[in-house]
Amino acid sequence: MGEVGTIINTTDGGSNWTSQSSGTGLYSVYFTDSNTGWVVGNAGTILKTTDGGSNWTSQSSGTSQWLYSAYFTDSNTGWIVGYDGTIIKTTDGGSNWIPQSSGTTSDLYSVRFTDSNTGWIVGYDGTIIKTTDGGSNWIPQSSGTTVRLWLVCFTDSNTGWIVGYDGTIIKTTDGGDNWTFQDSRTTECLWSVYFTDSNTGWVMGNYGTILKTTDGGSNWTFQSSGTTNDLNSVYFTDLNTGWAVGEKGTILKTNNGGDNWINQYSATTYHLNSIYFIDSNTGWAVGENGTILKTNNGGSKWINKSSGTAEHLYSVYFTDSNTGWVVGNYGTILKTTDGGDNWTGKNVIRFPLRSVYFADSNTGWAVGRSILKTTDGGDSWLFKIGNIRTLYSVYFTDSNTGWTVGDNGKILKTTDSGNNWSFLNNGTTDFYSVYFIDSNTGWAVGGTILKTTDGGTNWTTQDGGGSSVYFTDADTGWIVGGGGRILKTTTGGVIPVELSSFTASTSQGKVLLNWSTATETNNLGFEIERKIFTESKGEWIRIGFVEGHGTTTEIQNYHFIDNISEIRTASLSYRLKQIDYNGNYEYSDEVLVSNPAPIDFALHQNYPNPFNPVTTIRYNIPIKSQVKLDIYNTLGEKVKRLVSEEEEAGQYSIDFNAEQFPSGVYFYRLQAGDFMQTMKMVLLR
Repeated sequence: MGEVGTIINTTDGGSNWTSQSSGTGLYSVYFTDSNTGWVVGNAGTILKTTDGGSNWTSQSSGTSQWLYSAYFTDSNTGWIVGYDGTIIKTTDGGSNWIPQSSGTTSDLYSVRFTDSNTGWIVGYDGTIIKTTDGGSNWIPQSSGTTVRLWLVCFTDSNTGWIVGYDGTIIKTTDGGDNWTFQDSRTTECLWSVYFTDSNTGWVMGNYGTILKTTDGGSNWTFQSSGTTNDLNSVYFTDLNTGWAVGEKGTILKTNNGGDNWINQYSATTYHLNSIYFIDSNTGWAVGENGTILKTNNGGSKWINKSSGTAEHLYSVYFTDSNTGWVVGNYGTILKTTDGGDNWTGKNVIRFPLRSVYFADSNTGWAVGRSILKTTDGGDSWLFKIGNIRTLYSVYFTDSNTGWTVGDNGKILKTTDSGNNWSFLNNGTTDFYSVYFIDSNTGWAVGGTILKTTDGGTNWTTQDGGGSSVYFTDADTGWIVGGGGRILKTTTGGVIPVELSSFTASTSQGKVLLNWSTATETNNLGFEIERKIFTESKGEWIRIGFVEGHGTTTEIQNYHFIDNISEIRTASLSYRLKQIDYNGNYEYSDEVLVSNPAPIDFALHQNYPNPFNPVTTIRYNIPIKSQVKLDIYNTLGEKVKRLVSEEEEAGQYSIDFNAEQFPSGVYFYRLQAGDFMQTMKMVLLR
């Protein structure tokens, strides 16, 4: 739900959403089952659906106040709260709403009940009120704060949490008689809180803030909020600390090597194209419409600096905390000597410049449809190559040796400071970024990933692609790209183990896993993990380990047998966790085992029995067999053949429709290989 009455609905767990509209601002939604729900919003709006949101009907709230939150304990009994202390209650599914006295004129933002009698409401100025009689009376509770409280959540009648402005999280363990503050580690406004039990919960707030606790809120940790925005540039100051920027002002930061990323507030919606840091605190990001942002505290706060231009800016580079350059459209080149507070600019060509790099404060290069070089800090620029279509990235390892990459697979190299360039590669895929850790080892990324270990004479293809690449050493690097994609390698992009096959088969209560590797590098071995599908999603558990072969270029074959005789499930999934000697690991693709094989042959009693006219017959086949399932009357005459085919091992069921048969006793017989079993059933009309 949202502004202008937006309602979106999913029937597949969120994989797809369909949009609906009510035509008015909406603030809260609550469903009691998959069909019955309510939304509330502007000017006393209450809408109800009884078909999962396909259709909504208006209910009379009896008020014109804005309504902010709804909660129901069953399909009949519910409460709605809103502006100026408004509380209304229904006991007939919303056909009639009765005002209740809140005893306050503060705006009320959230309501929650643990049963039909006990509930809490929170709101403006730290307001908390509680009822123990279904809302007939509301009693104020002391929150210990005057900030706005946005949402309340209880896991039982005693334990609850409230979140609000300035990173506020408060908790009670006595039904709200006393509230204690918890350290959220943020000052962002927190909008939502949810707990699955008394220990595990999440809080969400401004700018992608997501916090998680596993100890009831004693400690909160940040989690990655993720993004689907395209990411255009990535930069790391060490193995743990890095940033990525992209469209719509996206800035992400990681403090743990990219395992988790948190959004930073950029104060812009313009696309950001490049980011650069000289240490863990001081950095710059540039983008559309002349945007230049600077931070002095690792990105906690970004300050917009005047660039003096409205041209799109594509690349930024600094040689120290004061001296830096930015390049962009129409040959724009900007320079600063005071850390980016002031910029002076010039346009040296008509075409866009996509990337800039300096070896020192005097010597630098800029590329686009040309290659330019300066030896006086950018006061003057010399053309080295012109009219070669578009080059997107340039990088030097010293003042002489450098590479530039661009469209149609262009990779050029210089060994004389850019005075002369030679083509190393000219294919069909565009390359957008190049990075080298020394004069031999580097990567070019775009529609694919190429790696060289001989300075670019030869390149090998690696899986993946992206818009920007950065490495901190020969092993550890990151690539960012479209749709918020972030790739990380700890092996220099080389797959330590090339898995050529991974299969699963089932027989007699066991699952046999087989896999093969084409090559192995530094391979400690494989952990085998299994997930059992139940009504919930299931969790991965470790069930075994198979030792690897270290480093080898020969094909290696592995197998593992999982005994599932005590497991009752319709399907299981398996995956391999390949672990290196240095502790790095990669997961394989999953293999699914549907209808796992039972231990023994079995024919089960039909259900229902007696039946009229349809019943279900179930049977187990532990190994691949030729199967026959026949129906007989009391004279021993075969009256129906239900199955006659070869079947894989598994658990089967089939319906028998006796509509054409008279009432009486019948027998059904299963034959599978040497196994035969007969059971009785009764057709009763």
